Amino acid sequence: MIRLDLAYARTAHAAAAVWPLPWRLLITASVTQRTGTFNPVERLRAALCRAAPQAAVRIDRDTGTGRPVVRAVYGDASPLVAGWDGAAYRVRLATLSPWRPLPVDPDAAAEEIAKDLREGSTYRQRNGAT
Repeated sequence: MIRLDLAYARTAHAAAAVWPLPWRLLITASVTQRTGTFNPVERLRAALCRAAPQAAVRIDRDTGTGRPVVRAVYGDASPLVAGWDGAAYRVRLATLSPWRPLPVDPDAAAEEIAKDLREGSTYRQRNGAT
């Protein structure tokens, strides 16, 4: 425990001499907020939560590649898996169908995924999954 003598610490120089360096760094780090950008999968997840607020959406790892993907489920429909391949978004019906390309814009991609979630079994028929 550090005891700070108020009479001694009236100047900034004296206060800096009393506080050890790690505590000053800790206080500075605790007030700083995250200012970095979100990755494409996080942007897609946020856009999908806005486009289909009733769907259960989470970020998970693809079992084949290990890349982060978004899994979305709505009602009794089969889950949709959407991911970023480095150039564009893509979506598929769990592991039953091939990847289908989506627009590069996360909001436009989320709108298509939300439409597919609402249609449910129509997506399965359209993409050839059984």
